Amino acid sequence: MKRMLALAVFCLALAAFAPVGAEPGDPPGRPWKYMSQEQVRRLEKLREEQIVGGVRGSPYWLWQAYLGSGSLSLRLYEVSDPIFPTQLLFKERVTYPERGVDRKAMFLEIQRENAQVEIRLDAQALDLLEQAGIATITVKNSTGDALCAYSCEDLRAVYDFFALKEGETLCVQGEQAPVYAYSEDGVRRVLSVDYKAP
Repeated sequence: MKRMLALAVFCLALAAFAPVGAEPGDPPGRPWKYMSQEQVRRLEKLREEQIVGGVRGSPYWLWQAYLGSGSLSLRLYEVSDPIFPTQLLFKERVTYPERGVDRKAMFLEIQRENAQVEIRLDAQALDLLEQAGIATITVKNSTGDALCAYSCEDLRAVYDFFALKEGETLCVQGEQAPVYAYSEDGVRRVLSVDYKAP
C-alpha cells in the first residue's frame, strides 16, 4: 500500500512539472519549414482577409494563441487523463459576435470532435486580449460545436479572486470543473474544488 501511495505521489509531482517544462512553443513562427509556398500564400491571404477591427488572428495550426505580430501565453490541453494532459493544436479566428457590437470574440478550433479542454493563460495574455477588445474566448471542436466558452472579464475576476502573481498561469476546464494554477517554477495547485449539489 505504501509503495502504491508513493508511486501515485511521484506521478502527480511529475505531472505538475512535466507539461510546463515540455511545452513545444509555437512552430507556426516559420510555416515555410513544413508547408508549400502556395499553402503559405493562401493562408497569409486568408489572415489578411480575417483582420477584424485592426486585430489579426491566425489561420495556421497553433500551439499557442497569436494576436497581431506575436504569440500569447494561451494554450489548450486535453485533460481527460489529468496525469498526462495532451497539448492541442488549434486554429484561431477573431470576429464580431453581432453587428454593431464593438467587443470581439475569439474562436479556437481544435482537431478533435470530443475533448475535455483546459485553457491555460497568464495575466499578460489577459491584458493583451483586453487591449485588443476581445470579450470572449470559445473553444470549438472539428465540427464547429462549442466545447466551452469564457468571458475575459470572468477570467480576470478569477485571476484576481485567487490573487495570482505575475508569472503564474490560470488553468480552467469549464464551469463545473476545479480551477488550477501553475507557479513560475512549474508547480500545479488546486485553487478550488468541484461543487456537487446534494
